[in-house]
Amino acid sequence: MTQTVAVILAASILLGIVGQLFLKAGVSSFGTVAFNASLLRLLLSPKVLAGIAAYVVSSLLWLYVLSRMPLSIAYPTLAVGYILIEILSFFLFQEPLTAHKVAGAVVIALGIWLLYR
Repeated sequence: MTQTVAVILAASILLGIVGQLFLKAGVSSFGTVAFNASLLRLLLSPKVLAGIAAYVVSSLLWLYVLSRMPLSIAYPTLAVGYILIEILSFFLFQEPLTAHKVAGAVVIALGIWLLYR
């Protein structure tokens, strides 16, 4: 994997994370989501739109990565996002960071490390 592909893969993962964080922030400020007219208001809220935009750019970068890396390597690498989401959710949304979550993150990190060995 070239350095350029690695950077674009990292950017794709980070933008996916940013998208999730914006979506969570948007829905958290909105309240309970129902599939009615209020759903359109939620979809048009600035935070949700920012999350969707981050996903669109992340997907475009992902296409670049897929054209240059085996899917069997690229796709498992996305699991880095799970680890970062756990940490960021703890700080940004005060979600609990339990021993089980930390253990899961360690297992994911070990799996990714083994993948690249």
